[in-house]
Amino acid sequence: MNRHGLLLVIGCIAVVATAYGGGAASGKDAKDPIVIGTANSLTGVLAPFELAINNGMDIAADEINAAGGVKGRKIKIIHVDAKSDLNLSATAALDVIEKGAQIVVPICDADYGAPGARAANAIGAEFAFKTKGWRKAYFLCDRTLEYTKVVCEAFKTRWKGLGGKVVGEDTFLQADVSIAAQVTRLVNSPKPDFVMLGSYPGGSPAIKQIRAAYDGPLMLSAAYSGTFWLKPTPHLSNVWVPAVGSSYGDDPRPKVNAFFAKYKKKTGAAALVDSYPLLGYSLVQSLAKAIEIAGTTDGKQLAKALETFRDVQLLAGPTTYTKTCHVPVKRSLLMIRYDDGKPRSTGRFVHPEKVPPYPC
Repeated sequence: MNRHGLLLVIGCIAVVATAYGGGAASGKDAKDPIVIGTANSLTGVLAPFELAINNGMDIAADEINAAGGVKGRKIKIIHVDAKSDLNLSATAALDVIEKGAQIVVPICDADYGAPGARAANAIGAEFAFKTKGWRKAYFLCDRTLEYTKVVCEAFKTRWKGLGGKVVGEDTFLQADVSIAAQVTRLVNSPKPDFVMLGSYPGGSPAIKQIRAAYDGPLMLSAAYSGTFWLKPTPHLSNVWVPAVGSSYGDDPRPKVNAFFAKYKKKTGAAALVDSYPLLGYSLVQSLAKAIEIAGTTDGKQLAKALETFRDVQLLAGPTTYTKTCHVPVKRSLLMIRYDDGKPRSTGRFVHPEKVPPYPC
């Protein structure tokens, strides 16, 4: 069987497609399973995100297979652990290719996630300005990853474009054991309407230390959607996060609520993150539709098929790809509010009126 296929990179909030090689299946191969290999994180710091992606993928494959597969071919998914280490991503990808994968989903990469981060945080800025009526923002930006840098940059660019004021800004690193100096500067700044924390839940004490001194509104990046990071701040309140959907049974879309009920039944536990199971499910939906269009798992042909998507209805929302942008940056996101440690859907979707430019 020809092992060339389509490389799909999950960018922590969006899906980016890049083709490599290619050879159409024919004869007996045309009836063989469509093999998707994940070379991402079953263990380590990225595991909460990527296990959720994988679980969403598995549920989608089960449903597609129960309905007869894709052009009569069943979907088979193989998971290999890259252990949250980018240096192991290539080795894990080669492993799943050797196991027969025609399509590979490698480790989450911050650089690929950056375009999606721009879209998500433009949405956060629009919600803060238009819905909440806030006008004064304070930015506390994690400079550890390209993703976190883009989170702050995108929010700030859109915030200023809307006419919002920046009353102060500061930086820190995820590895900092204390951000006491930054918190002191926040407290001594002109009082903001809210604080934008441009970071991700990787072990930083930032939220706990901010909350010890500041109890005003806190906006977080989409990487925080979920509950797995709440243990150090169990009663966290007055916090907003944009998400692909709500896993708490209160999403305005019945299909999303039904999906998370299936997720709990399949995995034996409620989802710990909101966005990533939906993205994993929608990834397999995208592949199935692209294979139906292309009639093959050939990488170049699948890339062309994906580039025909115009508001394709996936579980994660309407999805558009083009030749120049493989990130669905125009998707609406659902705002989630946290009170007393309990996240709930606000029921409000925010569509990005304008996304700061970023090369796709």
